[in-house]
Amino acid sequence: LSDIARGFADGDWSRRAEVLSNDEVGVLANSFNHMADELGGLYRSLEQKVDEQLNIVIRADETLQKELETYVGIDMANGVLHFFKGYVSELVGAFPMFFQTLRNHDPKESETTLQDIRFNIEELKNWTDMVLSPDQVVGREGITLRAWSKGILSGDVENQGGGVVAMATFVKEKLNDTTQEPFRRYQETVLAAATKLNDLLNDALQPQVHPWGAPLGWTW
Repeated sequence: LSDIARGFADGDWSRRAEVLSNDEVGVLANSFNHMADELGGLYRSLEQKVDEQLNIVIRADETLQKELETYVGIDMANGVLHFFKGYVSELVGAFPMFFQTLRNHDPKESETTLQDIRFNIEELKNWTDMVLSPDQVVGREGITLRAWSKGILSGDVENQGGGVVAMATFVKEKLNDTTQEPFRRYQETVLAAATKLNDLLNDALQPQVHPWGAPLGWTW
């Protein structure tokens, strides 16, 4: 029984104790199996709910791509959304890693993965805010999107590749109330999903689920 419990604690949640008697050891084995079933079910439920919200983000990303293509064409849309797609991809990939660190009882790796999740959500917010408010300083860049775009096109700002020129050209030539509208809808959808993801991660880190857990507390 102790070997099975250690294996379960190490992340093998398929481990169950064999009940061979009705004495105290049998009762303990039954209790362990009941606890293992409940904890495994709790995490499966959380993972399913997280997947539902991530799928909403993925669909919002796909919808933004299609809507933007109608205004600026496929090539520019691909370039403009390079940043968005990168952050969405990183976000989707981080959650399975996060739940694995919980199963492995690895607080350090869990916190590292949570930082990645926070970063990608914040960057999605920042880039959407910049497109919707191109003349305001947003996020950590310390420069407006319009000024950044002028600097990229003039060569005064370093071009780091990956859709930078496409975004700068979009801001200069195509950004207006009409082309902002898909980003507005995207922000509303992703905001709602990010809020629910925040709540789900807080649930996963509650002391009764994981004793070293603590709320995240990010807000949009």
